[in-house]
Amino acid sequence: MGSRYLIAFCCVLFACSAQGPTRTQPTPAETPETCASACARFRELSCEEGTPTPEGKTCEDVCTQAGAADISLDTACVVRSRSCDEARACEAQ
Repeated sequence: MGSRYLIAFCCVLFACSAQGPTRTQPTPAETPETCASACARFRELSCEEGTPTPEGKTCEDVCTQAGAADISLDTACVVRSRSCDEARACEAQ
């Protein structure tokens, strides 16, 4: 009988201490620094994405807000791009 209590106690202890699947908070896909680098490259390439939106939001604002909404922009790809078309292809990834 004592072994049943020991097994039950161990199961309860394990259940209380074991962590279930951890749900991590979604992190913004990009940080302001990486957005700044990507936006600088968009401007160097004279891409429309580097200019403010009609509402006046900067590229950095749009990039940061997209990241916060879990919309990914491969900023490293944008920085390496040699044309606006290449940079836009990075957005679609």
